[in-house]
Amino acid sequence: MNTVPAMRPAHYQPRRRPRPLMTGFSVTALVLGCVALAFSPVPIVNNLGFFCGVLGIIFGLIATIRARRWMPVFGIATATLGIVITLVLQAKWARELDEIQRDLDQFQHHRLAADRNI
Repeated sequence: MNTVPAMRPAHYQPRRRPRPLMTGFSVTALVLGCVALAFSPVPIVNNLGFFCGVLGIIFGLIATIRARRWMPVFGIATATLGIVITLVLQAKWARELDEIQRDLDQFQHHRLAADRNI
């Protein structure tokens, strides 16, 4: 048996390693953005979604700067949308709770006034 290694052509140059895709950061940004978007309409749990959105934006920015791909951009977009929805809904719910509290205070005041007149 003749075991001669295969000869490479003289013009052969080894391939350069491609730039890393940063898929770990990209996927993390996208998943955290989706979690933020999914949790945003759920009261109480949307606080966790807010923090997932912030982390998703951070991971997405890191992946975008290093890899310049589209997946982290979608992660940033979903995380931002989740944060915006969370803040809008929390403001709405806070106004509604203030209105309910005002109505309860008014009801209690009228009830006390009625009890004094009896």
